[in-house]
Amino acid sequence: MKKILFFTLAIATAIMFAGCHFGNRFTMFEDDDDNGQNVSTMEVDNGDDYVKVKYAGDIAFTDDETAIKSISAGGCIKYWKNGRKFIAESNKDGVIAYKLYDGSTNVSINDEKGKKFAAVVIKDLINLGFDAKGRVDRLYKKGGASAVLNEIDFLKNDFTRSTYYENLLNNKYLTPAEMNATALSIGQVLNGNYEKSQLLSKFADYYMANGQTSNAYLDAVNSITGDYEKSGTLQAIAKQRLTREQLGRVINIAGTIDGDYEKANVLKAIITKVGLVTENCDKLLDVAASISGDYEKAGVLNDLIENDSLSDESFGRLLFVTGHIGGDYEKAGVFKKITEQSITEPDQWVSLIKATESVNAAYEKSNTLIAIAQKMPKDEKIKSAYLEAAKTINSDYEYTQAVKATE
Repeated sequence: MKKILFFTLAIATAIMFAGCHFGNRFTMFEDDDDNGQNVSTMEVDNGDDYVKVKYAGDIAFTDDETAIKSISAGGCIKYWKNGRKFIAESNKDGVIAYKLYDGSTNVSINDEKGKKFAAVVIKDLINLGFDAKGRVDRLYKKGGASAVLNEIDFLKNDFTRSTYYENLLNNKYLTPAEMNATALSIGQVLNGNYEKSQLLSKFADYYMANGQTSNAYLDAVNSITGDYEKSGTLQAIAKQRLTREQLGRVINIAGTIDGDYEKANVLKAIITKVGLVTENCDKLLDVAASISGDYEKAGVLNDLIENDSLSDESFGRLLFVTGHIGGDYEKAGVFKKITEQSITEPDQWVSLIKATESVNAAYEKSNTLIAIAQKMPKDEKIKSAYLEAAKTINSDYEYTQAVKATE
């Protein structure tokens, strides 16, 4: 039974570029071969060249990349291109049997022509993304991370590049200098936002745990141009243990996101997962102020208040940002949320009460002041400010209700 693959196989993420590098039509699916074995199949056709590959199991090439080193037991690889055919099948003991055809002519894998034939096929398979881990390992042994990064520069597509980067970063013995060089390369060489985001998110803990590598990593994150992808990566970073400086940079990068929803999600992740000092709290409020959507902005501010992430020094800035929410419903909701927290300073109560004057709708303003009246301490200065704010209600009924709340 044939079924289209939606890139659930590991190799699929590495070979998508075939449509660009080899041609205009690329398909991949699962199927059964003549022996009933389940195999994966890819086809590439640009009008001049037609390439088809069926494969199953793990396939590794020799160090010189001219022959197959191993195929896992029961695995196979079957390759067709322009009338040429290359088949390698592994039995239950891992012994490989070959069948090579140049048109209608059989070719032996053991003679010189067969070896050259195999070398050409292996080169094509490497370009299709096969044995990426093995190739990265071979390059690294020869010349370290720089050899791998130099090779990545010549790869034709982000899917394959991303696979090479991932295999390189899975080497946990990279030096900080190699990690920085890799992050720089990711930022400059990978074009696709999806691939860049997926890769950087996966290694957030690896980079952010080291003060010598986090800056280069965050530079790469900042190079993501898609709001959705950048937001997702920053949310992954927010789950890590961050220094004050690292958190400040994450907040600054969040400010480069244009989409309100994506920006708000990053700020909420920061609020929920990470403690804020005054400096970073102010930065977060500044970024929240740049959110144009009332719902999203209010959501961030409510989370900030609810999670007790607001420093006393940032109270005035919170009121300022709240006062610039356009919708009275959302604005009043944030002011009410503030009253639910412990306000200890009389001046803060006065500032909060004065800030409610920015609510235009009589009903919303009255309800906000009533909520404040239920929490504010008995203090003449605070009550005086309250009554002055109540006078700005443009409805006699709502005004009366607000004043009664103080009695």
